[in-house]
Amino acid sequence: MHKHLALFFGVVCLTVGGCGADEVLDTTVAPVDSPKVGKGDGGYEVGGHRWAVDMRKVQEHYGQSSQTFFGVGPQESGLPPQLPGADQIVWDQTHQVDWNGALVAETGRDVLVIDEQGNTIDPPGALRLVPLLRDTEPKDQVHLREVMQSGDIIVYFHPEDTSMKDVMERRASHVAMHYDHTDAVDGKTYVHHVDNPDSYGPRYNHRPTRHMPFHVYRFRPPADHTFGASPQPTVETVETVEFTDLQRRGVLALVASATLEELDVELALDRRAAQSIIDFRATQAIETLQQLSGLYYVGPTALTALRDHIPQATGFTIDSLTANAYGRHAIDWAFITNDLSPFAGFFDLRLQTFDQLDSFASAALGGNNMEPLYCSGLAYANLNFAVNRPLNSVGLGDMWDTFQSGTYQFSDLRRGLRADELDDKAGLVAIEQLVFEPYTATDMLNVWAENALVNLPLPAVQGLINSDQFATQIVGAFRQLEWSDEEGAAGDKQSSGEFRPATIENAKRWARAYGQEESATEAYLAADPELASAVAGVPLEGLTPMDVLQVAERRLVENRFVPPRIWMDEADRAASNIRYMATVVNCELLVAVDNDGNVLAGVDACAREGDAQGATEFGEGAAETSTYPHYAVSNGGQRTHRRFDAAPGPEHFGPDTIFTVDLTHADRTDVAFLLQVPQHWQGHATAAMPMMDFDRHCTERNPAGTCIPAQAIIVHPPAGDGVLDSARLEFRLGDVCTFGEAGQATCPTAQLDESGHVTSQQETLIATGSKGLWDVTMIDLGQSATGVELERCAECATGGGQFNNWTLTVKAP
Repeated sequence: MHKHLALFFGVVCLTVGGCGADEVLDTTVAPVDSPKVGKGDGGYEVGGHRWAVDMRKVQEHYGQSSQTFFGVGPQESGLPPQLPGADQIVWDQTHQVDWNGALVAETGRDVLVIDEQGNTIDPPGALRLVPLLRDTEPKDQVHLREVMQSGDIIVYFHPEDTSMKDVMERRASHVAMHYDHTDAVDGKTYVHHVDNPDSYGPRYNHRPTRHMPFHVYRFRPPADHTFGASPQPTVETVETVEFTDLQRRGVLALVASATLEELDVELALDRRAAQSIIDFRATQAIETLQQLSGLYYVGPTALTALRDHIPQATGFTIDSLTANAYGRHAIDWAFITNDLSPFAGFFDLRLQTFDQLDSFASAALGGNNMEPLYCSGLAYANLNFAVNRPLNSVGLGDMWDTFQSGTYQFSDLRRGLRADELDDKAGLVAIEQLVFEPYTATDMLNVWAENALVNLPLPAVQGLINSDQFATQIVGAFRQLEWSDEEGAAGDKQSSGEFRPATIENAKRWARAYGQEESATEAYLAADPELASAVAGVPLEGLTPMDVLQVAERRLVENRFVPPRIWMDEADRAASNIRYMATVVNCELLVAVDNDGNVLAGVDACAREGDAQGATEFGEGAAETSTYPHYAVSNGGQRTHRRFDAAPGPEHFGPDTIFTVDLTHADRTDVAFLLQVPQHWQGHATAAMPMMDFDRHCTERNPAGTCIPAQAIIVHPPAGDGVLDSARLEFRLGDVCTFGEAGQATCPTAQLDESGHVTSQQETLIATGSKGLWDVTMIDLGQSATGVELERCAECATGGGQFNNWTLTVKAP
């Protein structure tokens, strides 16, 4: 999904880490809906057994993998073999902090991997393996649904990626938000996820050869964490009474709804002040504190009483039930922001600080596009909205009326959701802080080093990272990141401030600071007058050299990041608000083991329970063209997006098979779409190519050549003239083809002549055998060469260029 940031260095091994987690939290408050747990690491247990990944099955069903699926071996890590610890497995996909906030207790008995020689392995750390059933409707994914709740964050990871050279991702890739939602209108239960691009990821029935396993994370702060206790700035003073923004919004919401008795008795206002408020709002709303203070008998005493009644201002803790409510509420925000955030470049995070939240929230509540966010950034935004702007009158303040009047289109439900279906029913209050801070440059490097070099003693680590070669490689990697909106002469984007991460000097600053104690700070700054000047005026007592470096970054560097791997890093901090819950793996790769690690024969991880049925639907979306410029369709050209293997889907396609296409500034008279069904791929030279290889093949051949089959169903947009501005078109196969008896369908088909132009004729297609490869190709017919200047489509200015995002849903007849 994302571009990769290649950080090539001989010792690079990018893994999960401890991140300073050195205490066991109070775990006496357990979530009431916590998944079943076994012994030791809390492995998911069913009927007296748990699951382990069998590497022989991995080779059979998944193909290439790292040595232990959840970790890389010595030959894969890239560590120089002569270094101490370089002969160990680096377990980069296990967790040090479990779902209950406790550091994982190693027992030596929690077998979770069986290698190709049949040896049982207990990886260090927590893994709670949950089977993803094959060829099963998502609503019948009993294991998954027992462990996961709406609002959980899912992070796909790459067992097959052994290069370990990506400082941003580190074998993690796509991020989405799980939902388990029963629709109030049709009564149907929908189990899927929200992601960016919209509907990019597959339903929960994909084959192990097509998609990666994923980790599951949830908002669950430690039991002793206090929110709202840090001082908030005063934003308004009325009659000598100071108000923070939270207090101002809370007071205005309070006087808008409180009864006379509540104002008079519970808040102990002068009854005349209470009556004055009631009388005034009978004719008009109280919209400002100045307006409130102008009412009879509402003076400093009444204003103080009203202000002090807002509980968030004094700090509060969150129990497990409330934490679950916040987590579930995140999906309500995800339904709102769904498809309202154009996909950003992976190295460009627009939402970085708490102060930016409301501009994003306000745009989404008004049904308008937010600024671009990539997949992990969108999940991060939705979770922050849920905990800081719950969908109630106090949480939204001035945005409440806008929210109540809106209807929010959700693509999976194929209808608009009303505000009363999404609003907060739990009485949540704003925590007034980000769930976790985005990464700075040193954050990324610290987490990478702590985990990549986890087996090396500190002197060895310091010797490696202080080399000139290391600094050069760091700078080469950092120059691909969007540190600001200013592009330098070399094409790299640096911070506009004085502190520029992508320089040799700053890379060496980080290396010199790594592992140093507070006692080294004075000498560290004395040797670096420029850095000392950057932190002038900051109290440095108690700060290590790395702390000082981070102070300078946070003051002077304009961009921060929420890469996919940050969720795992955050969950491994004992004091984090994010908890690891489970890891979902295709059932074909799992075997059952007892609590002593013995493999149990006759237990099938893929067994469906009860009346569960095979899949009747397959759905997946393609990457958005704006993310990958080579997907743009030039005048007279074509583009095949990612090809999908819908083998887990139904045996037949039918009239309800649909695909949707987003067109941005597309001339509908000059655009057509080709839908390739599985039978069209029979005998095609590229049919055996894996998805990514096929994508590269298409890229190399376009626009000069074609990589699609010679025949396809041709679909034209609805009749009409002019430009479709960010329009979503939905095509239903029953409206394109004529379905007859015995599953036959007659459809308009396209064939390509030598020049690549399409011709159309009616072709009878047999509806059976639809399992397999499906694809959609966008064609610019070359009839118009009008150019359109678009920020996110360089091809569009050349004449006739278009870009799009599409989703395909294959359904049984």
